[in-house]
Amino acid sequence: MTRQKNQIMIQSKFICQECGAQMVLYRKRAEQRKLGHVKHMHCPSCKETRAFTEIKDWDRNVIFWEDYQNALLTEEEPDELWEALWLRSSESLLHG
Repeated sequence: MTRQKNQIMIQSKFICQECGAQMVLYRKRAEQRKLGHVKHMHCPSCKETRAFTEIKDWDRNVIFWEDYQNALLTEEEPDELWEALWLRSSESLLHG
């Protein structure tokens, strides 16, 4: 008979890259992903499969999402913009 370890489940938050809808999934603590991990899932707002970004802390995401929405209004290339904004949001939290 094998013994099961008690698995601690951690709440992972995801935000849709298109509309900003938020979803919560639970993962085993040992199976956590890196910051900024992209997961494709069905978005209840968009009604399609979309890319969701995993967020680790809410403040970083708010800074990132505001910058991303502003950049979309200027019609810059979203694919190249995505990573640049993610790095900038990290720096703004680290350096105030």
